[in-house]
Amino acid sequence: MKLHPILLFLIITSSCIVNKTHPSRVDYPWVVDYEKEYLDSLKKENKYWKDEKNKVIACRKHWSFDNISDTVELSVLLYEEKFAYDLSSFPNLFIGATAQGEIIGIVDKSFGGIVAESEIITVVPDNWSIREKEYLKPVFFVSPESQVNDLQCKVKKIYYGKIACNYSTSQSKPIRLSEDIIVFNPDSVDKDLAVEANVGKKTNATFKVMNMEGKTVKSVQHDLVVGRNQILLDVSELTKGLYMLKVINGNELNYAQTFRKR
Repeated sequence: MKLHPILLFLIITSSCIVNKTHPSRVDYPWVVDYEKEYLDSLKKENKYWKDEKNKVIACRKHWSFDNISDTVELSVLLYEEKFAYDLSSFPNLFIGATAQGEIIGIVDKSFGGIVAESEIITVVPDNWSIREKEYLKPVFFVSPESQVNDLQCKVKKIYYGKIACNYSTSQSKPIRLSEDIIVFNPDSVDKDLAVEANVGKKTNATFKVMNMEGKTVKSVQHDLVVGRNQILLDVSELTKGLYMLKVINGNELNYAQTFRKR
């Protein structure tokens, strides 16, 4: 029996056809694992934002506002710059540590400079009208860093004030707190915190390191001689983060400076 040429061609070619289907996810299990991991991460991320938002809302309910009555020096831990959006305006918000270790907030309506973390700013009283206090509220924000949100929870008092000046510590250079004390490179301390004390008479001073919750984590006494005294404080055992150094002579607080442990 003779087959028609066309029929013969179809029979031959049909035997060479390969079933071309897209590979299933079972063929590449890592695709399934990656997708599951991605979806799980989204769930965790959404839960983080929800939990952090609720935490910040709860903490801000405990904020109380008042006028600042005296000049205060503040070591800046957080700075949210003033801005306007649509019909709303928001003042500068500073959160920082006082020389006594208290974490407070400052709202300022006029400062337009640049402030970096760990800078020392001088805050003075300012005239805030009732209307300004009503409409210039600190902007609400939730940070992707949980410790920043925790910082908002440490604040109990917000003061209406004015930034008079600020002293940058953003450069890696000695920071002179007064004529007598220099703290070297406070932005990046690895093992030893280097301090130079220049005194006019022999004295005994306490060098106290405190965390941002006001707890003393290290305290060392040094006998200072007339002239320059170079002191190395071993902070290698401290965890990474922001700390405050206080230098106390007798019962009087003489100096305070924040530094960052790397």
